[in-house]
Amino acid sequence: MYDEYVVALDSWYQTALGKCFLQIEQHHLAALLSQCPGKSFLQLGAPLSCDYISHVKQPYQPEHNGSIDPETPLPYTDNRFDVAVLSHFLDTAVDPHIAIREVDRVLAHDGTIIISGFNPMSFWCFYYLTHRVIRNDHWQQQLLSSVRIDDWLSLLDYKLTKRRHYFYRLPIDNDRILSATEKMERIGRLLWPAAGAGYIIVAKKQKVPGTLVPRARWSLTKKPIAESLEPTRSRTYGEH
Repeated sequence: MYDEYVVALDSWYQTALGKCFLQIEQHHLAALLSQCPGKSFLQLGAPLSCDYISHVKQPYQPEHNGSIDPETPLPYTDNRFDVAVLSHFLDTAVDPHIAIREVDRVLAHDGTIIISGFNPMSFWCFYYLTHRVIRNDHWQQQLLSSVRIDDWLSLLDYKLTKRRHYFYRLPIDNDRILSATEKMERIGRLLWPAAGAGYIIVAKKQKVPGTLVPRARWSLTKKPIAESLEPTRSRTYGEH
């Protein structure tokens, strides 16, 4: 199922509408990634041909694996990555909770997670009901709102640091119309910011690694019983 989704999404990104959407999405992701500290980056999801983390202008150890199914365990050790980018990775997950928890496992204790997805509360939602941008019924039912993802992340001790919505143009697959309506991006951000077709969430992991409680130091030297016991004084009622 996931392979079919990735192929369909990659094909859609080759259309005029898909290219325009991807260009704006890349712009926002590149800007957000440049602000994320860390040396180990992970990218999961589609499109397979797009490598966001290669543009990070700092020493890093990238891992781009868009072919991993959200339902399978990630082949990485715990706390390995400083930054994880989920590019439409949750849109097709049967159980997004499991997918997020698995990413949380491989993310460092102070790591950053960046999630992009299609907004089911955008102007495009009416288009989704009458058309199929990506011909996959399962994908159509799995669109997740940014608010819902925020709730899941908060349960995993993440703090939301940024949220962006983008692409306010109508979903018309025509270069001329898309170019002529470019001003809608600025108007949309001012008048209906949460109605963009796409969203990006940036959250910081707040988990503190467990610390070992030092054991009490016990003396190995045995004291004589007489020295260890203090003399006690008996007292009877009426004694002053």
